[in-house]
Amino acid sequence: MKSITTLAIALLLSSTSLTADINLQNMYESAAEMQRMDNAMERGMQQHNQKAQPMLVETTEHVIDTTPFLNFEEQDNRYYLEKVIDDAQHTKVKVSVEGEMVKIITITNKESQNRMPNGMAESSVTSESEEMLPIPYDSDATKLTKSYKNGLLVIIVPKKVK
Repeated sequence: MKSITTLAIALLLSSTSLTADINLQNMYESAAEMQRMDNAMERGMQQHNQKAQPMLVETTEHVIDTTPFLNFEEQDNRYYLEKVIDDAQHTKVKVSVEGEMVKIITITNKESQNRMPNGMAESSVTSESEEMLPIPYDSDATKLTKSYKNGLLVIIVPKKVK
């Protein structure tokens, strides 16, 4: 009886180590798969970073972004931007220059009164949005002019004198 018990224990121990070996092998295969995925991700990121980026031209003054301007329309001696502002009656517009960007802030404030069965109810809703637009590199931002009338914002930036 003693030898059968010893044999059963030996079989149990040998099968446990066999299971441990299999689990270790699976773990190493999983780790190798993760390493392959990590390498593929790294290659993908390198390829992404090598795609065309905005072309920057260095000058003694500053870096000039030469990507096309989608916001300002180039005219003879100036750049012109026209923007329709929704709900002009309730909207205030602030325009400022920050570095090489035009900052446009719109603040809309709507107030209303409603008659309720038990009295009057008042409500007020305020929303604010901010937009930053690049100023064309060959313009003189110090001479920027702006006007806002009847929901139409116009910004004009003259070109630098050559």
